[in-house]
Amino acid sequence: NGAWQKSDPYTFTDYRKATKARIVSPANGTLLGGRKLDLQWDGGVGVTSCALWVGTVPGGRDIYAANEGSGRARSITVPMDKKIHVTLWSLINGAYASNHYVFDSAQSVKARLLSPANGSILSDGSLNLSFDLGTGDGIRVAWVGSAQGGYDLGHVTLGAATSQSFAVPQDGGPVYVTLWSWISGAWQTNSYWFTCSNAVTPTRAALLTSHGNGVALTDSNVTFAWDTGLKATSYALWIGSSPYEYDIHAWNGPALSRAVTLPSDGRKLFVTLHSLIGGAWQSNSYFFTAPIASTGTALAALTSPAVADGATLGSATTFEWTQAVGATYQALWVGRTPGGNEIYGALEGSATHRTVGLPVDGSPIYVTLWAYIRGAWQSNEYRYTASLVP
Repeated sequence: NGAWQKSDPYTFTDYRKATKARIVSPANGTLLGGRKLDLQWDGGVGVTSCALWVGTVPGGRDIYAANEGSGRARSITVPMDKKIHVTLWSLINGAYASNHYVFDSAQSVKARLLSPANGSILSDGSLNLSFDLGTGDGIRVAWVGSAQGGYDLGHVTLGAATSQSFAVPQDGGPVYVTLWSWISGAWQTNSYWFTCSNAVTPTRAALLTSHGNGVALTDSNVTFAWDTGLKATSYALWIGSSPYEYDIHAWNGPALSRAVTLPSDGRKLFVTLHSLIGGAWQSNSYFFTAPIASTGTALAALTSPAVADGATLGSATTFEWTQAVGATYQALWVGRTPGGNEIYGALEGSATHRTVGLPVDGSPIYVTLWAYIRGAWQSNEYRYTASLVP
């Protein structure tokens, strides 16, 4: 209609002038100041998408690899003490082209001891370490030993701590310290040595204070008590039928007394009181005579079910009995023959009843109630009949 009109504008890419995207920060070859690699790049010319590879070898991608699209920055955690190789890919006219860069990550430093001075003499039984943490990957361990590379005197994971104390002997011997640092997937160490002081502290095992050695006890319920000894940190009490045994009682802990129940059969009792001193056990030994129950001795006896010879029992029967007097152990046997335990047989301790599953075939059932008194087993025996279920 006599006037000019125009269409929307058209744009074309002259790929003869296309340029690959380039990293603009940090500069190629930069020495990194830590574990972070903060990359920034331009968009190039004619680039429709970018991809980023980061590795420890040229063209590698063992650290990072991703299509960044139109993104222009990426922060990546890199290992310490390694060359870091970066490949920046540009998609131009359907094909990828790349630029390559290399950076140096920061040199890692192993944890180091600041005090005491290497080779110094320790004035007492304490080793008080102070150290810096280096610039490793965060895992640090201290070993203290009586031999080089050993840790028999202590070991600890330090974390972010900058000091640690250890107890050491006072025998004039050497003490070795190894500081471990985990750096770039491997352990690295710094080693140090010191000399202990010669002031040996006296030690003594704890002594029994509650009962005189060799006395005859008058009660089966006894509390043994002892002093602290010298430099003892824990104790153990053994009571046995022979020296250094613990078949009657065994206990350990930090307490200075222990209540026990002893046999009442007049036997010899051997008591060993152990003390833990400097990681080793020392002991003092005693013996006593067990009390004799004032009622003498008596066997355990069944009270239920009725003890009439041949009485019929149910398929699950609860046997009840009296406690034997003066007995160390009690046992219940149930069998198909006199003195047998084919159906049930076990030590019963201080129990006075036990439910036992029985056959239902009308066969004879034999029950033996045992008591171990003054070194010998004695028994009461009973005969019953199993119920008969057609």
